[in-house]
Amino acid sequence: MVDPVDALELLLEIVERLATAEPTDMTRIALMAWAESVRSAEIHASSHAVGTLRAGLTQLAARARDAGRLPASSAPEAVAQAILSLGIGWIVQRLIAGVADRDTYLAGVRALLDRTAAPPPG
Repeated sequence: MVDPVDALELLLEIVERLATAEPTDMTRIALMAWAESVRSAEIHASSHAVGTLRAGLTQLAARARDAGRLPASSAPEAVAQAILSLGIGWIVQRLIAGVADRDTYLAGVRALLDRTAAPPPG
């Protein structure tokens, strides 16, 4: 069973390969397409990749929940949205800020999610 953060790690690894292996950084094209899809209903309607990815992440989250890797009360759709947002956020940081080390980013995500490492409030 894949942990949801491990799934994010795999997603970022694939994206990083696409960004660096091609003569053109495909994440730059994706960012422009995302921006254009806000303006153009036609482009928005044709962007199936994000929906397909989110559906797969929803299935992964449901399996993780059922295997006890997520709280039983977790909504797979909400977990999928969060994973997708984290992935998109990393891509945008990489393109806009020019710095988004994958391992450092994932360490930060894990730190945010690891409530056992922080003392209880109060």
